[in-house]
Amino acid sequence: MENNFNFDVHTKLGIIKTIGQSIYSSELLKIREAVANSRDNEATYFVIYIDKNNNRISLFDNGKGISKDDYDKIFSNIGYGLSKKDKLTNSYFGLGLMSVIQLGSKVKIVSKNKKDNKTSYLEINTGEIFKEENEDKNIDYIKKFSSYFEKNVNRNELSPLIEDTIKENFKEFPLSYTEIIIEGLDENIIKLLTGENKTDEKSENKDEDFELELCKYLPLKPHKNDDFFSKIKDEKAKLWLKKNFSIELDKAEQKSINKFFKKCEFKDNDEYFKTIDVYIGINYSDKKSIPNVQKLRKLWKYFPKFNTDISFDTGDILYGKSQDGDFKYFLVFSSEDIRESTNASGFWVRNKNFLVKSNDHLRRGKFQIFTKPLDTWIFSEIYHKDMNGFLVVTRDEYVWNTNEFRNFVRNLKNLFGNLDEELRGYWDKTKEVKNSFIDPYLEIKNTKVSVFTKIADTLGKMNIDCHGESAEEILKILDENSDQSLKDNSKNIYNLLLNSDKDEFLLIDNEKYKVIIDKKIKDEKSCEKTIDRDNQKVIIRVSPKLFVGYKMEFLGKTFEICYIKDEINKNGFCLDLANAKIFINPFNCDLSKYSISFLHIYIAIEIAYIKVGKTDETTNMRKYLLDFLGLECMKTNPEKINIFSKGLSDILSDIIV
Repeated sequence: MENNFNFDVHTKLGIIKTIGQSIYSSELLKIREAVANSRDNEATYFVIYIDKNNNRISLFDNGKGISKDDYDKIFSNIGYGLSKKDKLTNSYFGLGLMSVIQLGSKVKIVSKNKKDNKTSYLEINTGEIFKEENEDKNIDYIKKFSSYFEKNVNRNELSPLIEDTIKENFKEFPLSYTEIIIEGLDENIIKLLTGENKTDEKSENKDEDFELELCKYLPLKPHKNDDFFSKIKDEKAKLWLKKNFSIELDKAEQKSINKFFKKCEFKDNDEYFKTIDVYIGINYSDKKSIPNVQKLRKLWKYFPKFNTDISFDTGDILYGKSQDGDFKYFLVFSSEDIRESTNASGFWVRNKNFLVKSNDHLRRGKFQIFTKPLDTWIFSEIYHKDMNGFLVVTRDEYVWNTNEFRNFVRNLKNLFGNLDEELRGYWDKTKEVKNSFIDPYLEIKNTKVSVFTKIADTLGKMNIDCHGESAEEILKILDENSDQSLKDNSKNIYNLLLNSDKDEFLLIDNEKYKVIIDKKIKDEKSCEKTIDRDNQKVIIRVSPKLFVGYKMEFLGKTFEICYIKDEINKNGFCLDLANAKIFINPFNCDLSKYSISFLHIYIAIEIAYIKVGKTDETTNMRKYLLDFLGLECMKTNPEKINIFSKGLSDILSDIIV
């Protein structure tokens, strides 16, 4: 059969290789571009079939095929899509194909096109063509190692993806199709595609699962049982998402969504959400075996794994269309991290449903929309119907100084800028509560750098020996000088809260935040945060276990630490040597003034005060040191500390009464 490879080509091989590798720098991006080519070519499904033991893959679609005229355009105009002005396509014409075929050492392309119903066969020896010594040669050098025929071919002899597998999964073999068979793949690429390159699951540096990454980038339908949908409690929003993501609805849901769209003036338009079904299969048979008929696995749209206790109700989800109609969007938000992994960015921008890039492209100078930590509080997907006007070379880069891009970012700021400011306010209010109330109690229990370790360090700076016999002496004089009235287990804060008939206690409710001690919160280290948007405040629920007793080593002995409720004029610290207990009264005037995080300094000064003797002079010196060091240690305004201390005191007083 005569070789008819006579297409005009004028670009140097080295340039094509360099541009292709810069645009499609990974196997993921090369395959994504192949999918984009297929969807541009009217395909409704795309198959990735990996022949593991023969180091080859098949990329198959049911599009309209490639004609001789199409090949002529591809090879004579490679890269004409660099400017991305074609509003109807998603791929860079020619460059995507030239990048995909570089995955292996030989490529066979079989295609039957709709136009003339002819089957073509193109074979390219890419291993020879893209050798380093050929980089300065014109791309027409490809003719020397390529063959093109228009003939009937036996696919089953060429491809690992047999015809019966196509029929089994799609009921019939398509009338038109394109299949790219790539041979001689590196073993590392095969391992990447099959997921065999992953290290130990517990490793922090494990490679991302290739299939999972592929799902992030491709325009796939979401699974109707995806966990994300179960977290949305707003029924209108749920229907909107279902409709736009092409999930089948029953008649009642369809009726509701039609009313909703009419009311909101939405139009059902797939230029925002157009999808393609992508399937994957792996042949593990040995080289001599004929592949068996296989059930292919369908890939579904990727949503991040959201935290199990997160749900999105009315007011926690924004959805709609930009004023100029260029994009649709949805955004869900919370008052705390909503995703199990915060590596996934808060904004995912899609061009005709292909992932362009996540949030980092919106972080250039004044163009910042959401910044840390707020970008972990939100998740948004923006579906643009035409980014080709301001995309350059690759969907991973933007032309920052184009009017189109500036207009796009301006629209985002108009939509989400106020929410950013609002969430920032909630975050600041939450931080205030954590810094002045929650964290100080948690820091005391830090076993690595405990408050009682800090006491020894502080005493050392005062030239007070606290080791060996000296430590025993200090413990003895502390026991002898302790206020005996503080040694009262009936005043234990945790027990008082736990034994109360109430399940929750209002600690404080002001214009900024409402803080509630809630028995349902079991973990002392966590607090539950919700947003009250009507009153512009954050509601924070903490566990009573914040005040639970614990054991800690102090000056060579282990003590049980107990928080007690006592008067403001009583000491803040009491040591019971016989029962190995330390009682802390956080309502003491100095501790409530400078927070419980001041405890190590307070105790060190008490020890020094007792050791040097109580006189008018040492009493004045003690007061000066407490005030001076307390102000240095204090992390927040003392008035805020007093507010929380007073609230807790009032709660406990009511319980005791």
